[in-house]
Amino acid sequence: IPGIMEHIERAGVHSGDSIAVYPPYNLNDMMTEKIVDSSRKLAREQGFSEKNLYYYTPGEDEQVLMKQLHPEAILLKESGISGGFCEKVEAARQLGIRIFAICRPKTSDKFICVNGEHGLRRIIEKHLPDFFPLRSGLTTGTCAAAAAVAATWDVFNIYFKKRPAEFPVVLPNGETIQVPVEPQHHIPHSDLLENGDGMFETSAPVIKDAGDDPDITNGMKVVANIAIPFRIDDPLPEDTPQDDYNIIVCGGEGVGVVTMPGLGLELGSSAINDTPREMIKKNVKLCLERLHIAKQPNPILITISIPGGEEIAKRTFNPRLGIVGGISILGTSGIVEPMSEKALVDTICLEMDSLYAAGQRVAFLCPGNYGADFARETLELDLECAVKCSNYIGEAFDHAVVCGYPEILLVGHAGKLVKLAAGVMNTHSSVADARQEIFTAHAALCGAGRETLELLMQAVSVDACIELLDREGVRESVMARIQDEMEKRIARRLKGRAAAEFIMFTTKYGVLAQSAGAARLCEKLRKNL
Repeated sequence: IPGIMEHIERAGVHSGDSIAVYPPYNLNDMMTEKIVDSSRKLAREQGFSEKNLYYYTPGEDEQVLMKQLHPEAILLKESGISGGFCEKVEAARQLGIRIFAICRPKTSDKFICVNGEHGLRRIIEKHLPDFFPLRSGLTTGTCAAAAAVAATWDVFNIYFKKRPAEFPVVLPNGETIQVPVEPQHHIPHSDLLENGDGMFETSAPVIKDAGDDPDITNGMKVVANIAIPFRIDDPLPEDTPQDDYNIIVCGGEGVGVVTMPGLGLELGSSAINDTPREMIKKNVKLCLERLHIAKQPNPILITISIPGGEEIAKRTFNPRLGIVGGISILGTSGIVEPMSEKALVDTICLEMDSLYAAGQRVAFLCPGNYGADFARETLELDLECAVKCSNYIGEAFDHAVVCGYPEILLVGHAGKLVKLAAGVMNTHSSVADARQEIFTAHAALCGAGRETLELLMQAVSVDACIELLDREGVRESVMARIQDEMEKRIARRLKGRAAAEFIMFTTKYGVLAQSAGAARLCEKLRKNL
């Protein structure tokens, strides 16, 4: 597949050669060293001195290699940002080295540009619908961001350009995808009051496409309304320069309201999680910049609404979580990955097989994005060594044994991992929950009062449970019991065929439980042992 090129210059491969793969697969240190050893072996076999082999380390100053080689001239190809073309040219110029560059040919109009794996997959699904067994989808957060961008474009389309059928949306990982929007039905309009105050506004809808994921919100309409207040005597934006746009995001009809603590959102606020809220703000800002709209003191109000959202929410877990009046605007990656159990478990097994074949001997498992982020940012672990096992922790344990992994490290959010204390190895909420019951039972055994136990059973999240345990002064003893029970249940599943360690955390409270050997396995993964 053109465009997904993984260059391996450090391994001694010429920059004109590349590996075209999907999905893109970065080489970890262990694999790189194997390729380096292989290149040296080939050199010896051909009678070529190893002293003449030079290796480039990604991120290294380009001048280092040039100073080693002392060339009179260099021949480059216009490889773009990923190939470090500009950096090589600048390094050669500073050293007075002549430069010959092979220019990139004009790109065909038939080429489709993507800048990440999600965008590539969506393009493949669009043009080759049978390529993947299941289609990916979009989160409500991505749909809301796309609708907000479309509404922003509409309200500032003062030259009446033809409206695109799709709008760009930047995902939390920085990748840009194109999202289809519904045709424009609302013409931007202004309402002027007698006192001279007015509001310029319009709205745009996006139809939620969940792909092949069994999502109850699939096909619902996500609407973004943009409203900009003004006064007839307002100064021009250039006369009142601002550091940034003042973008405010709130929920409207069909978006739930938070009524219980523990969700990380203010009571009484709209149930729009932090990641999609920031996505909406960022994408509206990027749209304003593309349209060259000056930063102005007047706020830009984005209201997200879901027609029929209150009825849809009755068939979700929102009422139990204390979210009333509608659904939540969610999403951590912006993409809904299809959840066929067999397909997902097969993928998990394939990734574990691949890492084992590459020499890795610790099965490093993360149930989801929260666990992966914590492992990378807090534990400083390389996610190229990790397998995202989703809710299928038991199946991942079983396959680790089949592969021959002697040790397993599981890193995950307590919202999923605490269920292991009850022997729940498929942590999807539709299969089993038991979080409140686990905390309540162990708190009772540690002497917590009746009132606390009642509140624990009503808690909507693990953070809410921890807050109650702290109030009662029993967090340490309760978590010790839960950790001990998790260790017993995991050992019962593995039956001595592998040793498993775990780290359980929440974003608010950090590490809540960590088995004795977890730090040792983290160190082994850092050293690629």
